[in-house]
Amino acid sequence: MSTSAYQCRLPLPENYRLSDILSFHGRDKWDVAETVHDNYFSKGIIWHDTPACLSIRFQPLYAEIELCIDKQLKTFCPDTFHSMAIRMLGLNQSVNIFEDEFREHAQLGSLIAKQSGLRVPVSATAFEALIWAITGQKISVSAALAIRRKLIQLIGLRHSGGLYCHPNAQHLSDLRSVICVRLVFLKAKHKPYSLLVSK
Repeated sequence: MSTSAYQCRLPLPENYRLSDILSFHGRDKWDVAETVHDNYFSKGIIWHDTPACLSIRFQPLYAEIELCIDKQLKTFCPDTFHSMAIRMLGLNQSVNIFEDEFREHAQLGSLIAKQSGLRVPVSATAFEALIWAITGQKISVSAALAIRRKLIQLIGLRHSGGLYCHPNAQHLSDLRSVICVRLVFLKAKHKPYSLLVSK
């Protein structure tokens, strides 16, 4: 199989909270679509309709990002890759500006001091985040993880390295029967899911 691999490196602020990012991507302990280790994580994604594995390894003041795609690409947009990595690591969030403005606030100051550098971890794609929002409605995180895991395995897109890849909207809409989705999603969640993939 011909493959493609791309790398970039991003600087990290001194107060970067690595444990927050690793905890976010390590929620599913079954390691179906993500796997987390001491200072890096790998995640199965779809890159332009092709299974890929995104790996991010953290060093004290920078992150090394690698994207391995199960296809030899004719063209590759490094800006898109770079932007995705910045977004997923929360490096585009104006944390310092917020902290500088509110660190002396009577109510917020002590909270900010305890959580300096806090960033919101982000999914690889907006569609993945929407799936999380639907599956997580009115149920526990562990139940949402189980539903998400079953959905990912049902679609069956897998990178050659072994990780399953989170499907995109087209993959879900291509399911031959809505019954398959009902096996995964609770009945109450099926309606918002159907609306999502029909758009």
